[in-house]
Amino acid sequence: MKQRVVIAFIAFVATALSTYMALFQWGLIDHVWDPFFSTDTVLTSNISHDLRRMLYIPDAALGALSYLGDVVLSLVGSKTRWKDQPWLVLLFGLYVIPPAAVSIILVCLQGLVVKAWCFLCLVSAAISLVLILLSYNEVKATWLYLKKPKV
Repeated sequence: MKQRVVIAFIAFVATALSTYMALFQWGLIDHVWDPFFSTDTVLTSNISHDLRRMLYIPDAALGALSYLGDVVLSLVGSKTRWKDQPWLVLLFGLYVIPPAAVSIILVCLQGLVVKAWCFLCLVSAAISLVLILLSYNEVKATWLYLKKPKV
């Protein structure tokens, strides 16, 4: 349970970062803090605009919703939810793993296509990888439990 609280805390930090970037993408704040790179350039890039047209919301807002799902799904259920509520753990895994892959793709696009970097995006992607590492054992245990033949 302690590990899931850590996951929730880290995901909450990522929710806050993504919400902050989404506020910029919605035009509610004028500038995004970045100590090293040009976050504004990345968040207003053609890729970002294309994603917004396809998804109807800024990509950072979608990230915030995903991380918020991580917070909620990491906190619900008992210590034995992997056995008692395996669907919950698998749903949690779906909220953690695919968005991390999307983060990695978006980071690659920053350098390859946009030719600019976003510090907060890099932090968010790193958090996604940490969340995978922290949640992997529970998701794996659930998967193995479900695959085990029932007698």
